Amino acid sequence: MTSVFRTLRDDEIEIVLNAPAMVAMLIAGADDDVDKDEIAEAIHYATTAKHRYDKLGEYFQDVADKFEDIFKNYIEDLPDHLDTRQHAITSYLRQLNGILPKVQPEVASQLHQFLLDIAKVVAEASGGIFGVKKISKAEAKYLPLDMIEKPADYEMR
Repeated sequence: MTSVFRTLRDDEIEIVLNAPAMVAMLIAGADDDVDKDEIAEAIHYATTAKHRYDKLGEYFQDVADKFEDIFKNYIEDLPDHLDTRQHAITSYLRQLNGILPKVQPEVASQLHQFLLDIAKVVAEASGGIFGVKKISKAEAKYLPLDMIEKPADYEMR
């Protein structure tokens, strides 16, 4: 794992590594139908977006190496009931609020932006009629990732 996360414990690093897959599942499963296009887009974005987030360094290699396995394992392990599953994912992602303040603000900001971006990519991956209204209301509800505090919110503490 890249040195930008050296201040984190192993369990916190695991949460940071799992976060993109969890965000993808949150959005893809929001309408209770995880589409293969959503999965494919999430994997593609998570493994190719490195050039957009210069502060995250080797993080993307670790994410790329593990994303698909993490995604598939969590899909099998998460509850089947929509509300219970969404609540479990939201609670998991909320743990980032205690982790991100431990890393450099630029790193936290880029990680937060990456998670927002992957959420949007997944939401736009399928649905809609002829590309119109591709993001469902259920997906739109989670797109801002309100459960994760914006880095600017805790920099002021």
